[in-house]
Amino acid sequence: MATIAGTRTVSPVVGNRQPLGELDAPVSEMRHHSLQNIDNSWGDGWYDGDTESETEVEGSPRMTSSPRLPVTLDRPVWAGGRPRPVMDTLRHITTKLNNTAVTSPTSKHRANESSPEFHMFFQTPDRSQEDTIRRKRLQMTPLDIMTTDGDQENNNRLGPQPPKRTRVQRVPQPAHLSARLTALSKAQLVELLSTVIYERHPQLEQEVQSMFPEPDLSSHEDHLSSLVRAVYKSFPRSRLGTARDVHIYRKVSRHLDHFRRECLNQGKALQFSQEWGACIDYTLRAWRCVSDLPTFDCPSHNAAKQQCYSGLAKQCKKALSQSYLEKERYNQFRPRFVKACQLSPQMEPCLRLLDDIIRDLP
Repeated sequence: MATIAGTRTVSPVVGNRQPLGELDAPVSEMRHHSLQNIDNSWGDGWYDGDTESETEVEGSPRMTSSPRLPVTLDRPVWAGGRPRPVMDTLRHITTKLNNTAVTSPTSKHRANESSPEFHMFFQTPDRSQEDTIRRKRLQMTPLDIMTTDGDQENNNRLGPQPPKRTRVQRVPQPAHLSARLTALSKAQLVELLSTVIYERHPQLEQEVQSMFPEPDLSSHEDHLSSLVRAVYKSFPRSRLGTARDVHIYRKVSRHLDHFRRECLNQGKALQFSQEWGACIDYTLRAWRCVSDLPTFDCPSHNAAKQQCYSGLAKQCKKALSQSYLEKERYNQFRPRFVKACQLSPQMEPCLRLLDDIIRDLP
C-alpha cells in the first residue's frame, strides 16, 4: 500500500497492471483542478463501475463552494478482486482529493477586477447641461412645462401653440311676434288680447275697435263644401234601387248629421261675436251649401236638410234685427236673399225684414 501526503492510502496494484506508485504532486496543488474533471455523482457514496465494488466514503461531506481539507480514508477506495482501469482510478482519486468546487469571485471582487475597457464601454457618457434640460423637457407633461422656470423659452422650442377657443355665449333670440301668435289657439289669442287691452292699456280699446277687420268666412265655406263632398262620397257604387232610396240614406245619414252640426255651430259662433254683418253673409253662403245636399224619396229622410234651412233662417233674422249697417250694405245683400228664397221658401221672412230695414233708412 502506497501512502499519499494527507494520510490517503492507495492500492499499488490494479488487477494485473503495474502499481501506480506514489503520487509526487502534493494535495495543495491538486485543489484547483478544473470542474470538468469533478465527478457530479459526489455525495454520500460513489459508484466505481461495478455493483459488487461499490463503496461508501464515510464522513465525506457534500461538495460546497468553500475549500475543504483532505479526508482520511480508513479502507481502500475500491474493493480488490477485480481489475479497474487506470483512467477511472485517476479520476476518482482526483475527485476525492480536491473535495472542492471552483467558484467565481463575488460581485464585489468582480467589480474591482474588471478591466478598464469594461468601464469605458459601459460607463454612461457625460452630458452637457443643455442636453440634460432638453431630455428632461421631453419627459415632462405640458402642465409641468408651464409651471417650470423659463416657460417662454420652452414654449418657443415646442413651437407655436394653437389659439384658445373663445367661449361663445348663446343668447336666446325670440321669434317674431306674428310667428308666435300663429301657434296659439283661438282661446289663447282672446285671452292675450284681453289682458293687453283691458288690463294694461285700456286706452287702446277704441283704436283697436276702429281697426278691427271683417271676419274671413272663406274658411267656413270651404269647410262646409268639404262636408258636402263627403256626403256624396259615401254613396254606394252598386245600386239595386233608385239613387235616393232607403238603402242610400242609410249609407249617408251619418255624414248628413255631421254637416248639420257644423253648419249651425259656425253660425252660432258668429252670433256670439256680435259680428252681425258677417253673420248675414255666412247665412247666405251656408244656404247655398245646404241646397247642394241630396233630396231623398222619403220626406222624413230630408229632415237634416230642412233643419239646416230653418236654423240658418233664424240666425239670419236675428242678425238683421240686431245689425246697424249702412244702407248700401243692405242693398248689396238683397239680390242674394232673392236667390236664397228661390232655393227654399224659409228665407222669405228674412227678405221681407230686409226690405223694411232698407225702407226705414234715410
